[in-house]
Amino acid sequence: MKTQTSEKQEPQPGPVGDSNQNAALVSGDLRKKNRNPDEPGPEPSSDRGLQASELSYRRLFESARDGILILEADSGRISDVNPFLIEMLGFSHAELVGTPIWELGPFKDIISNVVKFKLLQRQGYVRYENLPLETSDGRKIAVEFVSNVYRAGDRNVIQCNIRDITERTKPRRKDRG
Repeated sequence: MKTQTSEKQEPQPGPVGDSNQNAALVSGDLRKKNRNPDEPGPEPSSDRGLQASELSYRRLFESARDGILILEADSGRISDVNPFLIEMLGFSHAELVGTPIWELGPFKDIISNVVKFKLLQRQGYVRYENLPLETSDGRKIAVEFVSNVYRAGDRNVIQCNIRDITERTKPRRKDRG
């Protein structure tokens, strides 16, 4: 038969620090433990939700089977590009990020000058179908290009979705039976 003791055992320190801190890390509640309750700010549980949401959207961005460019709305510079578009065009991430979209060879026909870019900024949406893009190795592909302007925090960004429609636009052969 087990007996209960009224003595409390002191927690033993772990590799991260004290066991209370370890428990807080395991539970994801370290910010709550160290947070001053008088300070304004989001509750740690909402921080975890935000982090989960950000991770989910990052994975969606990275695994999308359409090309995605994120542009700074004020400058037209590419701030991010997903892996699918890098693969589709054959350019590196470094070759694309930081460059104004109208300076890149593949996109010169789509947003050929600042005037078209200003129109996109004003309208907030633009869609082009069956546009030719040239890859880094000179192949021509047909794409659908859809851009939306939206608010991200305190600034506007432009998301460009680029879908390869080359197979869809090829003339279809009629099967003869």
